[in-house]
Formats: sequence, C-alpha cells, structure tokens
Amino acid sequence: MVPAGELDAAVEELIAMIRLGGPNAITAAKQLVRRIPAMPMDQGFAYTADLIADLFRSPEAAEGMTAFVQKRKPSWCSDN
Repeated sequence: MVPAGELDAAVEELIAMIRLGGPNAITAAKQLVRRIPAMPMDQGFAYTADLIADLFRSPEAAEGMTAFVQKRKPSWCSDN
C-alpha cells in the first residue's frame, strides 16, 4: 500500500520502470494479460512459452541484453 500523498510519485516510478522495457515485450505482456485468463491452463502455458521464445530470439532482446551487460539504457529509451 502507498499512502495517498505518495500515490502520484509511486505511479510515476512504476511508469518509468515500464518504459525501460522493450516496446515489443510490453505489447506481448499486455496480450498475455488479456488472452491467458480465457485459455485452458495447458494452452495458456504453451502460448506463453512460444511467445517468450519468440521474444528472446528478437533483435529487441539482443539490444536489451547488450545494454544490460554494457550498463547502459537500451536504444528505445528516449533519454539516452
């Protein structure tokens, strides 16, 4: 829980953290939140595994991992 007086700052902090994520990864996370609850469990696990595998093979993932190793923000961050 966040005290009412600190809510705006907490929301801004969370948004800033989300913005560090890759655009395709954020889109995929939104898809998972919408689609998974309607799927049978085994189908949901398979769908998630396939999506994650695709994301980890992407150029976006390579840039994110490279940025992490080089201790810099990824190219999609506007404040580089």
